[in-house]
Amino acid sequence: HHKMKLYGFTAGWRFAKWWRGKLMASTFTLEEADEALDDGWRAATVLPHDFVGEGPKKNTFTTPKGRKGVICPYIMGARLTCTTCKLCVAEKNGPIIGFVSHR
Repeated sequence: HHKMKLYGFTAGWRFAKWWRGKLMASTFTLEEADEALDDGWRAATVLPHDFVGEGPKKNTFTTPKGRKGVICPYIMGARLTCTTCKLCVAEKNGPIIGFVSHR
């Protein structure tokens, strides 16, 4: 028996309610991330290609409603994988995960 967790995202979070708590809501703006959080989802969001984060490491951000997010550690240069990071496991609480858009 392996204790692997499900990692996944759905852009259909507004109608695929049965995935809430199992997948992350895939959003395209910080406002949409707030909407998904208001609906009970964990959220991931796309950040603009020229996005500059907040904080000393420039790896955090805040939504219009004041929710905290973190840029994917791998994108920020961390030497890890999704399997070792586990920030995107929707079954557990955590920050919004930001993915900087490719140009």
